[in-house]
Amino acid sequence: MQNKKLLLVAAFFAPVATMFGGRCCEIKKGCTDPLHVLASSPAHRFEVYGSALALKPSTSNLHYAIETTQPSENATCRKVDEIHPSYHFGFDLGFKTIFHNEHTNLMVNYEHINARSSSKGHVSGEDYVSPIFQSGYNDSDFKKAHASVRFHFDEVNLDYGQLLSIGNHVCANIFGGVSFMRLKQNLCHVFTSEDQSIERSTSIATRFIGAGPQGGIEARYCLYKGLTLEGKGVSALLIGRMKDAAEYEREVSEVETTQNIKVCARTQVVPAFLGKLGLSYEFEFCSDYVGRVAVGYQAQEYLNAIQSVEISDEPIAIASGFMRRQGPSNVAFQRTLSNFALSGAYVTLEVGF
Repeated sequence: MQNKKLLLVAAFFAPVATMFGGRCCEIKKGCTDPLHVLASSPAHRFEVYGSALALKPSTSNLHYAIETTQPSENATCRKVDEIHPSYHFGFDLGFKTIFHNEHTNLMVNYEHINARSSSKGHVSGEDYVSPIFQSGYNDSDFKKAHASVRFHFDEVNLDYGQLLSIGNHVCANIFGGVSFMRLKQNLCHVFTSEDQSIERSTSIATRFIGAGPQGGIEARYCLYKGLTLEGKGVSALLIGRMKDAAEYEREVSEVETTQNIKVCARTQVVPAFLGKLGLSYEFEFCSDYVGRVAVGYQAQEYLNAIQSVEISDEPIAIASGFMRRQGPSNVAFQRTLSNFALSGAYVTLEVGF
């Protein structure tokens, strides 16, 4: 009985798949197995593409201030202020050459984004705003806080892949290669009194430059003629050098005190992941050219790619990765690691010739 149900379902969906499924790849004559895998490549030799990206960066170290309010004599409320980055423009440029004898391809691409976001807080009366590392400390002189962050991201990928056709509707490219990545983050926090006679600022800069092996797969499923559903997944292991520095300044009645913290460069391993999902449409023009327009969503994640030094007024036990300075305020410094992510929409125009 179960087999009869499966046959009825297959009989219903078979004509639907034939009606709406197109052929993405060149299928050898006589191939009727829907799961047959063949090495296959398009007729053109070269492909060049450009993508416009609308991506939102995010990390876990964008908190900067605490707003303290006292609604009653015996109650204290605190709210953490954080920078919320918006979407920014970026681009991705790529070139591919296809080797028809082996049905393989060599790909190179460059992705870039430069993003800046800011946030501010303001309180009045008996309320006050203080740096994130002074939770519980009554620094009531500060009434205003402003924070900004800037990201510089560049990535170059060089990959060699095998082109495949799976059945009548699926094209795939299984590839591996090497990835190069540079990431810079600059954080700036400024706290001032209402009359701006007292000011405290923090500036933290961190950088990671690394490279490593990567592998992935991209595939397209033909829905109807030139309309396809496309997806891509990539994972990499980047090894490189990480460096950061911080500067703390406080100015009271034009008397300024400065404290600098520098962390020596250290080797860091950063696992990286990328995923894409979208729709594309392929068409021919000028006889010998093939065009493709694609829209979709992509997400990238880089684990432990950002290092920063955070200051604390609370004593912290000495341990690996911690520094402690004994003094009147018992200040301590702690190294923290944050992930870096990019997510948003993409629009791609590709030409094959």
